[in-house]
Amino acid sequence: MKSNALKLPRWRPMRRLFAGCAVVLFATGSAVAEVRDSPLSPGELGSLGEHRSLALSDCNRAISLHVTGAQLRETVNGEPPADGEQWLVLDLRFDNWMPADLLFGLGYQEAILIASLERQLYLLINDRRVARPILPLDSELSDEFILPHVGANAAGQVAYPVPTDTLESLSLRYYHDEYAPLAIALTDHEALADADGDPEQAAENDLMRITLHGATLHHEWRGEPAPAGMQWLVADVRGQSLWRIGADARALDESVPLEASAEVPKVMEYMEASGLLQLVVDGRHGYPRHVGLGNLPADPPWLPDADAGGIAVFPVPKTAEHVELVAYFPHYRASDIPTRDRKPMRFPLDVAGGPGEHGAGMDSPETLLEIPDEPTPLRVHDVRIIDRFADHKAGEDEALLLLTASMRNLGDAGGMMPVSHRLTLVDGNDARLDPVTVYQPGPIELTEPFWLPPGGEERRFTALYRVAEGAAGFSLDYTGVSHSERVSLPMPDR
Repeated sequence: MKSNALKLPRWRPMRRLFAGCAVVLFATGSAVAEVRDSPLSPGELGSLGEHRSLALSDCNRAISLHVTGAQLRETVNGEPPADGEQWLVLDLRFDNWMPADLLFGLGYQEAILIASLERQLYLLINDRRVARPILPLDSELSDEFILPHVGANAAGQVAYPVPTDTLESLSLRYYHDEYAPLAIALTDHEALADADGDPEQAAENDLMRITLHGATLHHEWRGEPAPAGMQWLVADVRGQSLWRIGADARALDESVPLEASAEVPKVMEYMEASGLLQLVVDGRHGYPRHVGLGNLPADPPWLPDADAGGIAVFPVPKTAEHVELVAYFPHYRASDIPTRDRKPMRFPLDVAGGPGEHGAGMDSPETLLEIPDEPTPLRVHDVRIIDRFADHKAGEDEALLLLTASMRNLGDAGGMMPVSHRLTLVDGNDARLDPVTVYQPGPIELTEPFWLPPGGEERRFTALYRVAEGAAGFSLDYTGVSHSERVSLPMPDR
């Protein structure tokens, strides 16, 4: 035991250094470059390619994080950013300052795992947008690494997309599973006054709070015209994590008893949100967003200490009568998250255009036939033969057959549903035809598989087939979840 006591003085200087997040600067040659040890103004980031030496730091009881440089670049890994953005490349260093009381009092290992940077290290932009890091090819950091002992460090670069204009504030955030979060202000916040105020709408469950800070309609967005008969709906969607996990309180505060427990705030990722965050039109059409036109990540990370997210862009028919932004949720399967159904969050939007034609066969109110598949019955609403649809034109001795149908999910859990392979058309000569493609009103191609929510919400779609001119006697060979059947299709006069 005395041998341990002899080692304790070695730790005290480290803890003093840790407590102050000190940065040691090394000179090369006879001159030392100017180093900023306070946040920059946005204009001080400089021009493209100009490097800024920094000495910005934060630390918790075991880890210190240092930003030692910043540079704006046109490309990272040979890739340019999206229009209106540039890359911000940060020079970082992680240090291991594991304290003696955690090592000897609670049996912590001296090595510290820095898990996925992509899921723990975020840039908060203008207090309202969150960006994930990219590791440049010339970086010495990997997405996951270990600091093996006290005093060990790892340095390298990460890159984030930032706007070329309206750059008001930047803050680097790091969240570890066992220790307190770290936050480093890269720029001052004087330009921001109360951010954007309260959201227009908000909803929450036990894991997250999602807020809507406005939605607008555009005929064109970021140089991309909306499809014919459609508009772009541009929504400012943000969120905040409410997720906490258990931790040793001593890992957060050296003044509490060793046996005390506490909670650590965690980033809550809205997984599968590229398909689960939808614009629901007229209660029966679910449009996922165009991820490439917005800056909300495909699986948005909600930070525990900021209401932040990004811009989500959706197509919406000009003739829509009722529009709502809906966040659906999968069954989360993490060991410390209860696995249960979570109700969708609904945000009604006052952007409706009015009644009108959605396109041939797209919204017939009739039900021509129903196939009692469980728990997802299929209804056929319309069958017709035409010469043109969307970008498709019937060839010589050919016609286009449109089949408009809907599915509902009467089960307790939602799921991703493919439909193309379920709907095989069979003509009178027993020739089998798969859909050329499947559409929603717009017409917009249906992304498969699509989310079919529980509770009986209807989702409509139109399958397009190329058939022989004059062909008759069509039937539908349906392959379902619990039921498969071939049914004759009622054909209206052409």
